[in-house]
Amino acid sequence: MRHRKHTGFTLVELLVVIAIIGVLVALLLPAVQAAREAARRMSCSNNLKNVALAVLNYESAFKAYPPGSRDGGANTPGGNSWWVAIFPYLEQTAIADKWQPKQSWSEVTDNNGGAQINCALVDGIELEILRCPSSPLPPLTDAKSETSDKKLAIANYTGVAGPALTSSFPGAGLARTDKGYFPSDTYDTGDGGEIGSFAGVLYPHSKVRMGDIRDGTTNTFMVCEQSNFIRDNSSGQDLNCAAGALYGSYAGTHLDSPPKASDSRSMKMYAETAIRYGINDQEDRSGPPKTGVGVSGEPNGGVYSAHPGGAMIALCDGSVTFFTEGMELAVIYRMAARADGLVVESQQQ
Repeated sequence: MRHRKHTGFTLVELLVVIAIIGVLVALLLPAVQAAREAARRMSCSNNLKNVALAVLNYESAFKAYPPGSRDGGANTPGGNSWWVAIFPYLEQTAIADKWQPKQSWSEVTDNNGGAQINCALVDGIELEILRCPSSPLPPLTDAKSETSDKKLAIANYTGVAGPALTSSFPGAGLARTDKGYFPSDTYDTGDGGEIGSFAGVLYPHSKVRMGDIRDGTTNTFMVCEQSNFIRDNSSGQDLNCAAGALYGSYAGTHLDSPPKASDSRSMKMYAETAIRYGINDQEDRSGPPKTGVGVSGEPNGGVYSAHPGGAMIALCDGSVTFFTEGMELAVIYRMAARADGLVVESQQQ
C-alpha cells in the first residue's frame, strides 16, 4: 500500500519561520518608529510655524511684537499672555472679542462678582496648534482656584524672554567685559535663585519693534518648545515644568510694570521663559530639576522637547528650526537676545 506524503510544515520548520519573522520585525521596528517620529516632528514644526506667522501678523497690524504678558491690575495673576493677543490670527476671534484683560485669573469671581469669564471662554478647549504630537504632557490643567473646576490649555510652545544671565551669573564663559554682554537686561529675582530676562522679544509688558531686533530676525529666538516631562531624580517623579502648567498658557503676569535691571520682584512666567540652560538640559542627575526650573511658573525652564536630540525653535522672521542638544550655551544666550550686537553661527538642522 502506498503512503501519501505529508506536505505540511513540521514543528521545527514552523519555529524557524516564526524566528525569521521575529528578526524581521525587530529590524523593521526602529525604522517604523523613526518614520513616525519624523512625521510627528514635521507636524510639530508646522504647528510652531503657524504660531510664528500669527505673531508676525500681529506685528504687521500693531507695528510691534505682542507683549509676552500683561497684568490684570489688582488681580494677580490676571491679564493675559501673548497667546491671547494672537488669537485673532489663529482663527479664535470669538474668544478674543469676549476676553476681559483685567479679569482675575486665579479666583472664581471677577471684580464685579460675576462668573469667571475668561476661564469659561477657554474651559476644556484643546487647540491642536498648541500641541507637539510627540509630547506626553497633558493638554489641559486645572484652574488654580478653590472652587473652580475649569480645565485650561497648556501650550507646548513658550515665548522667549531672553537669556538668563546676571553679573553674578555670567555663564557659558561670558565675561562682563565681553561685547554684547547683557546683565543690564537680566536680573536675579531673589526668589530661590531664579533669573528673569527682558533682553529677548516676549517678556512681561514687552513692546519690541522689529527694528529693535538689531541682531537680525533670522538670528533671534522668538518661541521655543517645552513639550516633555522633566525628571526629579531625587524623588523619581516626572514633573510638568512647562511655563503654562500651573495656570494654563493664557494667564498674564504678576508684574504691574515692565521688569528692570535692578528688579527684585518675584517673576513667575506662564507663557514665557528666560533661557538659562542648554537644550534638553534641565535635569540634575542626582536631585530635583535645576535652579529656576519647576512646576509653579519658574522662569528658567528654557528649551526642551520629547524629540530625540533637540527641540524646535521659531525665530523672529517666522522660520522654524530644529536646534540640537549639542548647541553651545554661549550661542544659545546670544540667539536669545535681540540686540547683543553679535552675529552667531547656530548649530541647527
